[in-house]
Order: sequence, then C-alpha cells, then structure tokens
Amino acid sequence: MRSLIINGSPRRNGTIGTMMRVASETLGPDAELVHIGDCRIAPCTACMRCRETDECSLPHDDGHDLADKIRNADLLVIGSPTHWGGMSAPLKNLFDRNVPVFMGESARGIPVARQKGKRALIVAACTTPYPFNIWMK
Repeated sequence: MRSLIINGSPRRNGTIGTMMRVASETLGPDAELVHIGDCRIAPCTACMRCRETDECSLPHDDGHDLADKIRNADLLVIGSPTHWGGMSAPLKNLFDRNVPVFMGESARGIPVARQKGKRALIVAACTTPYPFNIWMK
C-alpha cells in the first residue's frame, strides 16, 4: 500500500513532525514522508482555470508534484498543528492549490469528491484549545 504522509507543520521536529515520523516508520518502506516546510508552493491566485483543466495553471512547483503523489497514494496521512483554530498556513496553501485533486463538479455544479473511498487519517495538535485558554488565565 502506497502511503503519503504530510507533515503540515512548518517545524520539521515539532509535535506533528514527530508523530508523522513515527507514522512513516510504522507504515514501512512504501510510506513517503513529506515535510511541507521543505516545499516551495506558490500561493493560489484564484484564477479558477483549474476548474476547467483539472490542474493548477501556475508554473510547475512542489504543489504540482504533491498533487500527483496525493492522487497515487492508497493511504493519506495529514498532520497539522492548530494555528488560530485551523490548519497551518503552508498546509492550507497546499489544499488551495490542489482543489481539483480533491473535488470536481457535476454538470449541474454540484461538488464531486475525487478521493472518496481512499483511506485517510488526519492528525492535529493544539496546546490550549479555546475556551480553556481564556478561562484558565
């Protein structure tokens, strides 16, 4: 089983990085670990050309390479620290750039899942979740 593990933290050796490294070691030689902090992914420009072509029209970068890896993986493991209540900015950028990898549209404009049925695991880490960070001051 081809596994793609994405450390969505900008910190290679942080909590998420450690968990993703253990996942990679556990899954064995068919697992590929990608550190989002090492990737060069230009930000999405919202040109919407990907809706017609099913591929980002920006110049080739690591975002395109990761799109292919996501498409070809049997298992997708994504880890992210919680930054301001959401995923890390570099990971959000990866998702923004690869909308056509994850969803398409029917002729009537209804979203169609493209990774449906694929095994996936999402891992998150947070130090002080709201509202406890306010209550415990």
